[in-house]
Amino acid sequence: CGSQTSKLGGFYVSQISVSNQPANQELCSGKDGSLMVSATSNIPSVVYSYQWRLNGTPISTSDANYAGANTSSLPIKNASGTLAGDYTVLIKANPTGATILSDVAKVTVISAPVIGTQPQNVTVCSGEKASMTVAATGGTLNYQWKAGGVMIPGATTSTVEIASADMSLNGAKVTCVITNNCGETTTSEAILTVNDKPSITTGPANTAVVVGSDFVLSVVATNATSYQWKKDGASIPGATTATYTLSSFTPAMAGKYTCDVTNSCGTVSSDAANLTVSGREEEAEDPLPLRVLEDRSEE
Repeated sequence: CGSQTSKLGGFYVSQISVSNQPANQELCSGKDGSLMVSATSNIPSVVYSYQWRLNGTPISTSDANYAGANTSSLPIKNASGTLAGDYTVLIKANPTGATILSDVAKVTVISAPVIGTQPQNVTVCSGEKASMTVAATGGTLNYQWKAGGVMIPGATTSTVEIASADMSLNGAKVTCVITNNCGETTTSEAILTVNDKPSITTGPANTAVVVGSDFVLSVVATNATSYQWKKDGASIPGATTATYTLSSFTPAMAGKYTCDVTNSCGTVSSDAANLTVSGREEEAEDPLPLRVLEDRSEE
């Protein structure tokens, strides 16, 4: 009686994949946010269903913190710490029922930066490295350090370093402005003190000293905290002020005198002052010439 051929039929292995994974989110406390996902498959006339989860637990469609726990987009309302966590979504392809679980999207809820440790005052010597550090919380943070209200170029981490501090920075008020997606916070002021080595403005001078007289050596210096006089390179015990008095000068006291001036940043030495015995006084103290004595004896 004949034959008849059916319509073409067959089978396929249904496949489903996530084409756009939900992304990590930083949400500001009290603000709204959302997560999104999209999928693809080889199923004709496919219809997807979704089930969002927080830390592995399905989110109820009646939960007031969300709107659309069964759609491709999950709105998050009035973000708070209880809504932070790991979000995933289970996607189901109909009519075959093939499913796939998305990657984890980590949601953190932050506020404006909160400073835990303020930068501290720093004292350094001129030419030394100066650094300050701040510790803060609040998700992804951005930093900008300022000195005297002026931005320090390149100072955009939690620690600012000045490779070689100079005297122009002495007394600078240093702050750091910390920002995130939710606002900004400025640290308290930290004072940068830059000290310099001592500087001698007036040193002792070469002098011929009268034997038996008192003679005062002196030095004038800035930034000095201590002094040490020396004779011919050897420290003089107790000679630790800006002046040193040689009482009843004797020939044995003649020599080269210097003064070491010191502070926390180092020591500088004065030029040597050469003290000699006054020639006139030596002549005055010499006994009368022998010829004169002989003349007197004849008288």
